[in-house]
Amino acid sequence: MEVGGVGNPGIDLETHSRTDLHKTSIEFEGILLATLLQSWQHAGPFSEDEEQPAGNDTLQSVAIQATGNALAKRGQLGIAKMVERSLTAHR
Repeated sequence: MEVGGVGNPGIDLETHSRTDLHKTSIEFEGILLATLLQSWQHAGPFSEDEEQPAGNDTLQSVAIQATGNALAKRGQLGIAKMVERSLTAHR
C-alpha cells in the first residue's frame, strides 16, 4: 500500500517491516523533541547578546539531541506510537 500526502512521495508499507517502522517513528519523535527543546532554549532567559563560552552552542546542541532521543526511546510521550499507528492503520 502506498501512503502519500502533500510533499510526501509516499511510503510503501508492504516493503517496510514493522521493526523498521517502529525504529523510524522513534527517530522522528527524537528529532521533533530536539527541535522543540532547541526552540525553548533560544526563548530562555539568556540574551543572544550575552557572551557565551567557546563551544557552548555545540555542547548545548549535542545535549539537546541526546535528551530528545532519550525521551523518544522511553516512549513516555507516545508520539512515535501515534505515528506508527497512523501509518499501519492504512494497511
